[in-house]
Amino acid sequence: MCLADFVDFFGIITGRLNLFLENTMHIDIIVPVYNEEEALPLFWQEMQKVTARLPRVQFGYVFVNDGSRDGTLTVLRAWAEKYQYVRVVSLTRNFGKEAALTAGLDEARQADA
Repeated sequence: MCLADFVDFFGIITGRLNLFLENTMHIDIIVPVYNEEEALPLFWQEMQKVTARLPRVQFGYVFVNDGSRDGTLTVLRAWAEKYQYVRVVSLTRNFGKEAALTAGLDEARQADA
């Protein structure tokens, strides 16, 4: 699934979810990344557009750096310093997306979804 497909899919889901929400809820978006330094700003920009359409949802991001060798971790750490709703987990080497998702789920246990 490419970024555009994900954003389109997420937009459809968020539109439907907004109809059912009565109270504010917290959703953590888990994002495993590997050598995504160049793609991260585009991802961030698109996700901000999508999440802005759900004012009753507080979004958090758990980025899991899966052993990237480029500047991915530097970008993520800067975001974590700038935004309190961004958390970063950094794995010591590339363990694969399944391990990265598991690490992200462990970090996101405080969210409603």
